[in-house]
Formats: sequence, C-alpha cells, structure tokens
Amino acid sequence: MSAALLITFRETLEASLVVAIVLTVIDQLQRNRLKLALWNGVLAGILCSIAIAVAVHLFFQSLPAHLEEIAEGVTMLVAAACIFWLVVWMARVRGDVRMQVTDEATEHIDRGSWWGIFFMSFFAVVREGTETVLFLQASAFRASQIFSSVAAAMGVMLAVGMTVLLFRGLHRVPMRRIFQFTSILLLLFAVSLVIGGVEELMEAMA
Repeated sequence: MSAALLITFRETLEASLVVAIVLTVIDQLQRNRLKLALWNGVLAGILCSIAIAVAVHLFFQSLPAHLEEIAEGVTMLVAAACIFWLVVWMARVRGDVRMQVTDEATEHIDRGSWWGIFFMSFFAVVREGTETVLFLQASAFRASQIFSSVAAAMGVMLAVGMTVLLFRGLHRVPMRRIFQFTSILLLLFAVSLVIGGVEELMEAMA
C-alpha cells in the first residue's frame, strides 16, 4: 500500500467517522437545521487544511539549499514521533471515541448550539487535515509527487466511501480490524521515516 494512500485513508476515515456520528445524532434528535452547521464546519476545516498545506509547501520551497536536508530530516522525525503517539493514543481510547463524540454532540444539540456543532466538525477535519499535511510532506521526500498525489486522492475517496457504507446500514464493515491493520502499516511507515530522517541529518552534518 502506498504511504500517501495509507495516510489519507486513515486520516480521512477518522475525520469522516466523527462527522458521520454527529450527523447520525442530529437525525435521531430531529434537529435538521443543525446540519448546516455541521457541513459548514467540514467545509471550513477543509479550506483551513488546504491553507496549511499551501503554507507548508511554500515554506519548504523557500528554504535555502543548505537547510533542505536538515528540514527534511527534522520533518521526518517529527512525523514519526506523531505517528507513534497517535497509534498508541488510538489503541487506548478507541472504544470510547464513539461514545465521547455522541455525548458531546447530544449536549450541543440539546442546547441548540449551532457553533458547538460547527466546531466539532471543524476541529475534527482540521486535526486530521494537519496530520495529513505533515505525514504527506514527510513521505513526499521519498516518493514521486505525481504518484503520491494520485494515491492520496484514492485514499480520501476510499475512506469516505467506507464511512457512507458503514452508516447506511452496512454494520459488518470490520472497522476494528481496519484500524489495527492500518496502525501496523503506519508504525512501519514511521520506522522508515526515522531511518530516513537520521540519514538526512547525517548527510547534512557531513
């Protein structure tokens, strides 16, 4: 599996599940007017994530040649550390995430809080979007840009499609197995980033 596809699939899936859970609670409580807040939050989160991606790209483009290897090495090591932390955190809270999101959404909906629902979806998208930007930037140092872009788009579409199927009644989708499998792949990717990051820093110091 391509690193770009893995990254966008996993991160998009996490954000999509949060949005789908909130949407389900809105439907159950029959507060359809809050759907606008939800989708506005998603849109704002996507736009913010794109802005972050552009800023990161411009930053690396503006670096002088003698700092490129250092920046690449540091980025790889930071991305690897984030992946290790995220995998461990998800393993600890996985069973509680849906309940926490449902409880928080229910509280905002009961109060009729438009901004509460907006920020739930916004932060879910921005959080995963920022992680995606960091991880893709780290993986881009070791892969073809065109191939990575195609794989990244495929990962997004696959995750969104799987979320739609899950919340339209296809409850047999093995989400636990999927998260376990992608976590293992992410850890392997993180190990490769550590190796690559150390190599870049050693070359910069040579």
